[in-house]
Amino acid sequence: MATHVVALMDTRTDAENAVRDLIGSGFDGEDLGFLVRDLGEPEVAGPRAPAGERAVSPVPVEGMAGLGSATTRTTIPGIGPVMGSGPLAASLSGRAGGNILRTLTEAGVQEEHAHLQAEGLRRGGVLVTVRAE
Repeated sequence: MATHVVALMDTRTDAENAVRDLIGSGFDGEDLGFLVRDLGEPEVAGPRAPAGERAVSPVPVEGMAGLGSATTRTTIPGIGPVMGSGPLAASLSGRAGGNILRTLTEAGVQEEHAHLQAEGLRRGGVLVTVRAE
C-alpha cells in the first residue's frame, strides 16, 4: 500500500534541494511532487506586499528537474491558485473544490499535520511530496 510523506519547505530553494537529494538517493521522479501557491509573476517585496504577507515567487518547473509528472494548476478555497506536480497534486486537481485537507488526510497525513501544512502553503511555503510503499 502506498503512502505519502509530505514536508513543508519555507523556500523554493529548500524545496529544490530536497527534490534533488531525494532523486540522488534513488527515488523515482514519478513518485515525487510539489505544491506551491501560483502567484503568477514573481512579487516584489516592499510597499506593495500586503501587511503580514511575505512576497513569494512561484516555483519554476525547471527548478524541479527530475519530476516525471506534468505541472497542474487548481484553486484551493482559502489558499487560492496553486500549481504542483506529482501524484498528490494530480489527486488534488481532480477533486472538486480542491480540498487540500481531505487530499492530505486521504494520502495518510494526520489531520493536525494537514492543517499546519495547508496553512504553510497558504503563507507561501512549498509542500514536497513523496509516494512510498
